[in-house]
Amino acid sequence: MKLRVKSVWSGTYHGVAFEIVNWKFDSEMHDFPSGNWNIYLYLLESKCVDFTKLWLEPKYFRFTPTSPERLSYDYCASPLGEVNFHGGITFYSKETVDERDRVIKIGCDFMHYGDESRHWSQDELADHAELAIVSLYNLGLLKPEEVNVAVKPA
Repeated sequence: MKLRVKSVWSGTYHGVAFEIVNWKFDSEMHDFPSGNWNIYLYLLESKCVDFTKLWLEPKYFRFTPTSPERLSYDYCASPLGEVNFHGGITFYSKETVDERDRVIKIGCDFMHYGDESRHWSQDELADHAELAIVSLYNLGLLKPEEVNVAVKPA
């Protein structure tokens, strides 16, 4: 059995929990020597203005007629497609444990053309998470907080 290394840093910014994740690759030959970086944001139903617009309908598809059926969400066509993520939103899942306050996990990766030789610091990635969170407020997707969240341009 071969195990992969996954490192996670977590925080909260203006009431929104986020994670910075680094996935190490098995192969030294991969184009991204520092692995794959992701940021994920956790959106609680109680903090969203209209959660029904963000709780997306599942879509099922097959790559080929004989491949297994796969679950997908059309998050780019939803209001979440406008969130200020590096390279745009590339991840969406429903993380709910309890139907009393449903949770959506959204995120992006840092494996786009031009990112190959880039070495990201946790501070840079935290800045990206903050920008994405501010954009959620600026887009009117999250309920306003008592503090001014527009501290950085989205």
